Amino acid sequence: MKSLRPVFAALAICATLLWTNGHLHAKDAEPPLYIVLFRLTIGEDDKLQDFQVIKIIDLLSGSNNAAPVELPQAFVSHARKKVEGEHFKPTIRDGKPTSTLTSFLYSPANEKNEPPGISFGALNGTMNDTTNFRLLGQDAAVAVFGTNFGRSVFSVSYYAMPLPKARRDQRETIVEAEVQRCAANVQNAEILSRRNLSTDSQTIMEFTCKPSRNKALTIRCRYICNDRQMLVCTAVTPDGLPAEDVQSFDRLFETFRFR
Repeated sequence: MKSLRPVFAALAICATLLWTNGHLHAKDAEPPLYIVLFRLTIGEDDKLQDFQVIKIIDLLSGSNNAAPVELPQAFVSHARKKVEGEHFKPTIRDGKPTSTLTSFLYSPANEKNEPPGISFGALNGTMNDTTNFRLLGQDAAVAVFGTNFGRSVFSVSYYAMPLPKARRDQRETIVEAEVQRCAANVQNAEILSRRNLSTDSQTIMEFTCKPSRNKALTIRCRYICNDRQMLVCTAVTPDGLPAEDVQSFDRLFETFRFR
């Protein structure tokens, strides 16, 4: 049985607030990507009593205003079933169950959610998985949305910077630490290549590596950090991936830029 932690609600709220100064940008056509905030209440019988959409935010627009998007009922039903399947415990306040928030990603894509033609639609209905960690001596929490294609894995994650405003040197230190941490977490992987795409207002680093125990896999990460947030795009792919799939991942990575 799982319980809804306070950080879970805090991250959903952060998702509303994080995107004021930056958003994703594609050089060509921008695939839409939305975060859907749900308010939910788990009763004392551990059953979902209330589940409502409270806001939809267009992550590509740079605005925190509610987006005029009509969600398919199938998407809302899937999200509800996902929450019910997690078997959360109620959040109790003053002796009574109270509401909290959770979030899902949504992208209205007509194509199949698998290579070739990988798009943000592949993350449709993915609920955020939250992990707490320490950053610059401060508590932080990262939200991860991921999907498994069978032969490859793709995920998007983000967290708020635990500083009033991160300086450029701090951003560069954080990104470098994240690169090294990622390599260490995957069996001391060998870093094969780096691309520094930074600007004055944001630090952007992309790298590829191979796990020491499985040379048939390639891990590709792009870190984008401004003074308020970190956004990470990660793909794990096997060697011999068809060229059209490789191109699809390339296009998806190039989409990840703050404007």
